[in-house]
Amino acid sequence: MIQPSPKHSYDPNPAFDRVIFSYGFRPFFLLSAGYAAFTVLLWAGFWYDFLALPDAIAVGQWHAHEMIFGFATAALAGFLLTAVPEWTEKPHIMGRKLAALVGLWLLGRLGMLFGADVSLVLVIMVNAVFLPVVAFWTLPDIWAERLKRHRSIAFFLPALWLTQMAVYSGWLGAAPDWSYDLALRSLNASLHVFLIGISLVVTRISMALVPLALEEQNDTTSIFRPIPPRRNLAVSTLIIFTLADFFMPQNPIAGWIALAAAAAQLDRMADWHVGRVLLKPYILVIYLSHVWLAIGLAGLGFDALLGWDYFAASRHALGLGAASLAVVAVFLIAGFRHTGRDVLVRWPHILTIILINIATALRVFIPPLLPNYYQHAAIGMASVIWALAFAIFLGAFWPILTKARPDGAPG
Repeated sequence: MIQPSPKHSYDPNPAFDRVIFSYGFRPFFLLSAGYAAFTVLLWAGFWYDFLALPDAIAVGQWHAHEMIFGFATAALAGFLLTAVPEWTEKPHIMGRKLAALVGLWLLGRLGMLFGADVSLVLVIMVNAVFLPVVAFWTLPDIWAERLKRHRSIAFFLPALWLTQMAVYSGWLGAAPDWSYDLALRSLNASLHVFLIGISLVVTRISMALVPLALEEQNDTTSIFRPIPPRRNLAVSTLIIFTLADFFMPQNPIAGWIALAAAAAQLDRMADWHVGRVLLKPYILVIYLSHVWLAIGLAGLGFDALLGWDYFAASRHALGLGAASLAVVAVFLIAGFRHTGRDVLVRWPHILTIILINIATALRVFIPPLLPNYYQHAAIGMASVIWALAFAIFLGAFWPILTKARPDGAPG
């Protein structure tokens, strides 16, 4: 039986000498999951006119911004603040520094809810600082790493921040003739950049977890050998599509590139066709993320080529499906491993994965197949089911992320 060691000290100030501030993944994974449930229900309230949103920001753009730079960015911060010190063997931030970063994220969320009508410029300034601070505490260590294995990540954060700045330029009227269009294009680009980052991260996660899954299944014959050109093609085509979708959306050229990117994602999924690893939920969730990524890209391709409204909802396959499932995969893998536990996916986590897939299917397929049910099913039901998924996950992971490691180790 493991006997916990004496309490570790995380910060000399008693207010911040707490387990929750011991590692970046602890507060930010909780905030990300909680905000996922909250913000989607809030969005549904705005959509049905139950609640009022500040007039300074279009409702749809507020929703997209908070999904990317609220929910997803909190998960990203938690992952990077945890993974980079492990990759580089450098100290991690904790205590007061981590609490200050959490406070900055929360201030940005409050500003987006209540402050935009008072001072949109001030709200933008608060939100614009978060990613640079995360980059300041992570990118120098990545860049200085001797083996240079993770330098591709170093380009991802600045790219995401640039798309965020482009969104704010649109909101502030930097391009008067097409400011709304600039913000909308930049929000789409932000989602695509986030998915590029996910693709880069998944490569590193898979290299560790697929062999682990094979070992757990006592499979000594199957060998996991991911093909670098395959994953490089998947990432490269996604980058090219991001540029095409920003500079010439709905253009047939962008449509063909989207189809090529979808095909590359489907090809990359063959990396996981090894033994019975897809029976492991923590591998299957990564696989399903790529399924939705391919569906979303294919839908956007057909939309650009054929101009069919049937595919207009395809972009939600990228956000509600691909990005969300990838975030859940990171929650599960990093959350269990960095709290000194085996990756044991139980029924609340499996239910979360199932509900996210159901919500995404409703949001993507109801509009073209059953347009009369758009309001109730594609918006109402999908929002409630997606929020419920993350509420269940939050309830299951709360004790794991708020209590000390069972093995007594720090972190």
